[in-house]
Amino acid sequence: MQTRQISRRWSLRAAVPLLSALLVLCLAGLAHGVLYDDCDGDGLPDECPCGGCGAPPVPGGGGGGGSGPVLLYQDQDDRIYIDDDYDQDGRRDVADNCPYRANPDQVDSDGDGAGDACDNCPALANPDQADTDHDGPGNACDPDDDSDGVPDGADVCPLVPDPPQYDTDGDGLGDACDPDDDNDGIPDLADNCPLVPNPAQQDGDLDLYGDACDNDSDQDHVPDSVDNCPYVPNPDQRDTDGDGVGDACDFDTDAAAPPRAGSGEDSGGGGGFCAAVPGPTGTPCAGFALPFLAAACWVFRCRRRAGRNR
Repeated sequence: MQTRQISRRWSLRAAVPLLSALLVLCLAGLAHGVLYDDCDGDGLPDECPCGGCGAPPVPGGGGGGGSGPVLLYQDQDDRIYIDDDYDQDGRRDVADNCPYRANPDQVDSDGDGAGDACDNCPALANPDQADTDHDGPGNACDPDDDSDGVPDGADVCPLVPDPPQYDTDGDGLGDACDPDDDNDGIPDLADNCPLVPNPAQQDGDLDLYGDACDNDSDQDHVPDSVDNCPYVPNPDQRDTDGDGVGDACDFDTDAAAPPRAGSGEDSGGGGGFCAAVPGPTGTPCAGFALPFLAAACWVFRCRRRAGRNR
């Protein structure tokens, strides 16, 4: 208990001198006017401190009412003042039409709010002072805003450099600045064929490239232009019947398409369905002989059992 009381007393004794020192420093700072002087008593900080504008700047800053960087100046009495006239032209930044370039006359020929001294189009009003290519002249008076060598009047993307001037869908908006280059209703960022119209977005091989622009739709390393099964992988390109359709996607691989029934092209005589489907031996309807015999045997067996049960 005694130990706690002793520690508390020592803590209070140490805190009192520290607080006293801080109070003295604060009072001394206020006495020296660390914020700003107001020599004319107008309630606003002086544009030039009472000690003169020639005092050297002190690194730092912060606060103040100016729109530009705030500078702190220190006079011969070690007083620090806030200066809100960045270009030192006698105009406070908040009312200066060129706060970072000296222009005491504040001339603004085009009346756009930017003084001639800092206006990138002094003879043409452009309040936004936009300069896409950062070449000095603003867009309002720059004949080539993107500096791609194509005048704005003929440029399909006047604000985006695109010397080739590609316009895939011919809509007058270049590919470099057109959100839908092929005009198929699918934005380029989501289109699996951004330069080929394909509203359905079909992608047979799921390789993220749409079939409309995929050179190898089935990814079998055979280009679609020479692939006999462009949507079914068949690297060997086998075509048993030589009909131009690969075995992998050909529903009849043993022969070319058979003649139609009753066309007179069959060799077994007689029209009808059987004549159009040659059997294994070349005899019409031979392919149906085995199933017919099996069915007859089954019927015969059933009748025989029925006779025994009587």
